[in-house]
Amino acid sequence: MKKDDRTVKIEQPDGATLAIAGTENDFRVPIRTFRVAATELELLTSYEGGPTQYIVGKCKLQKHDQISIIGYNEAKTAELDLTIRGADITDFGAQDHTEAEEGPHTAFIGYIEKDVEIGDDSGFFLELRVSRRTLDHLAQAIREGMLERLHIGVKSLEIYIAGYDWYAYPSMSVGWYLRPQKHSGRTDFPETANGHLHQMIAVHRKIPAALHAKPDKTAGQAEKGAPMEDEDSTLAAVSERESRRTDALMSTAKSLERFPWLIGAALLIGILA
Repeated sequence: MKKDDRTVKIEQPDGATLAIAGTENDFRVPIRTFRVAATELELLTSYEGGPTQYIVGKCKLQKHDQISIIGYNEAKTAELDLTIRGADITDFGAQDHTEAEEGPHTAFIGYIEKDVEIGDDSGFFLELRVSRRTLDHLAQAIREGMLERLHIGVKSLEIYIAGYDWYAYPSMSVGWYLRPQKHSGRTDFPETANGHLHQMIAVHRKIPAALHAKPDKTAGQAEKGAPMEDEDSTLAAVSERESRRTDALMSTAKSLERFPWLIGAALLIGILA
């Protein structure tokens, strides 16, 4: 299909149900959640206009779901590029800095056509705008190498599924669709579906058992012939000696209080000695 021919006439363009003119194919706004699993997460910093951190990665639709464009199934895939940015109060309707720190969590699902001049391939993308607190937390987990993957759920009233999939059980796979441009019907530049982040769960890497083990402080001491005493054991022994010394002094003091003549006897023994 040539790019100039990639136009689709949509019936009921303003309704929750769309139909391709001349066919029985209809598409509806789903009740279910658009779910992906994100991996290969990296933290990047842009220095244009000041340092700004954001996260990129790859995500894949769960089960056997796929995403395409109404009237252009050649773009069908299960993989999307992921970008996670911090919410901006001027671009996303936050009323003050507090809202930008705590929310909102906005989602965009879209498609970019292949650009031969630039060298970019065509593909679908998912972009999230999250609170700065959430972004900082994810960035820290990436820096520490602890973030393995993210499970993301998005709710949107601007993405569609085929009419016959509308009644499918949540456990069943479905096809997701972006709609062509509203005014021209072009499928090479479909409408971006706006929505909100419904769920995001981080899966952290397991810490190897070797990192949990207490370091061997006697390692390397055998050759020197003087094994290092465990620090905790040394402190415990010193504390035990001090406790016994204190108990002995207290016992002596109580005996002198009860038998004051012992003081005189001790002095006499000292003189005779």
